[in-house]
Amino acid sequence: MTFDSNRLSIIVPVFNERGTIRTLLARVVLAPIPMQDREIIVVDDGSDDGTGSLLESIAADLSSALRPEFEHMGQFPAPSLLKTVSVRVLQHPRNLGKSAAIRTALEHVTGAVTLIQDADLEYDPNDYMGLLSPITQGQADVVYGSRFQGSTRRVLYYWHSVGNRLLSTLSNLITNVNLTDVETGYKAFRSEIITALNLQADGFGFEVEVTAKLARLNLRMYEVPISYSGRSYVDGKKVRWWHGIIAVGQILRYGLLPGRALKEGNEQHEALEDLAGVTSLTNHMYQVFKPMLGESILEVGSGTGNMTAFLLRHGDVVATDINEAALERLKARFGDRGNLDVHTWNLEDPYPGEQTFDTIVCVNVLEHVEDHRAALQNMRKHLKPGGRLILLVPQGMWLYGPFDKKIGHFRRYTKTELEALLVEEGFDTRRTFYFNTLGVPGWWVNARLLKRDHLSAGMLRIYERISPPLLALERRISPPTGLSLIADSVRTDEEMEANAPVQSTRRKRGKNSRTRSGQGS
Repeated sequence: MTFDSNRLSIIVPVFNERGTIRTLLARVVLAPIPMQDREIIVVDDGSDDGTGSLLESIAADLSSALRPEFEHMGQFPAPSLLKTVSVRVLQHPRNLGKSAAIRTALEHVTGAVTLIQDADLEYDPNDYMGLLSPITQGQADVVYGSRFQGSTRRVLYYWHSVGNRLLSTLSNLITNVNLTDVETGYKAFRSEIITALNLQADGFGFEVEVTAKLARLNLRMYEVPISYSGRSYVDGKKVRWWHGIIAVGQILRYGLLPGRALKEGNEQHEALEDLAGVTSLTNHMYQVFKPMLGESILEVGSGTGNMTAFLLRHGDVVATDINEAALERLKARFGDRGNLDVHTWNLEDPYPGEQTFDTIVCVNVLEHVEDHRAALQNMRKHLKPGGRLILLVPQGMWLYGPFDKKIGHFRRYTKTELEALLVEEGFDTRRTFYFNTLGVPGWWVNARLLKRDHLSAGMLRIYERISPPLLALERRISPPTGLSLIADSVRTDEEMEANAPVQSTRRKRGKNSRTRSGQGS
């Protein structure tokens, strides 16, 4: 789905808020936003106090229905502003909880950014600009508004604040992020992300579930301070002490057994993000590559920049990937680096430039390319004579399983096959060796024994915890096998060809079959 970059989608879950909903919607209409349009999607979650009928009248004639509120506030929206506001009301026949209301609204989102707005007047829409700024400036995928970062707030229940901090701490321990306010009702998301999440929680479980699944995807999460005017129980506050007990259970459930983070159809992206998040493996890879790197580097399959961060220490880097969204995230991370350039590039096609490089780093990409000979030639054309190709590919068809197929692997390589291929395509292989021996047992069990088409999040967490010393040992020995192969090759010192880069003539598959793989796949 294509989202409108000029529109903000504001989701308002409502249950029995007849006394506050008009005031809230008036504030939402008047709040300054960086977008041109705003769509307000209100989900009445089975209210029995007349909220539903009131919402229908507001949606039918926004200006007239909210006029008393505008008069009370002393602010009247210009007709031009009202033309940019749409209100859509969705009804649940019975109370299903805030999480269900948000899921219902997400099916109707059309703006490029989605913001969650509670209807109880605790959160001030005048904070929208600060909440949205990290996203609109390209810095963040998700922004949480924190009630505990020093902005104006109403003084209320001490034990509520203690409970919130304890829940945030527990969530952080499990998800390995450092949020100060997991339970905040103010969250903003890039719509392509929040609409792709596989959200299942009921009741008030949205906050902890969305946090666990966002953290698993290694997204850029920011916090900004917001004002907070909490309600007392006399004012109608609905959260009770037992909701905290339920939240603990949900944190444990979604943190330790999160299930699929993304909806069906996004499994490949989710799998690659999971693998990219194994930071111990990326660091090990860099330690192996470091002696081979030159001053000018072309990185093929950069993704969101996990390896790029290391390569930038060595010289000028051109980062490439077929996935434009991944490159946007990479640019947001490293856009201020003077030694980085970024290009979209499908390895089956000629490189979009004439530059040659000391080193080309190609990690877990060649196996995704149907015509791997054309891909090697396209890389060779942009190596200086004697320049180095550092190639990492998956090893052994005996390890090929449903997960390989799912993430677009055409093949896995043997050492002999890879060396012969490189020689035939004009490379002199200095050394070919096995990499990530530790990953072999888990991959074999997952792919061949259990025949799974996904990696267990728990298995990856175990790997991340036990792998650093074992990977360090691997760098000191020559293991007899590995999950991957690394080939350190040089372009042979013959005169550079005059013909243009090779254009693949093989039939091309859908773009998912050519998407880069994450590190360690």
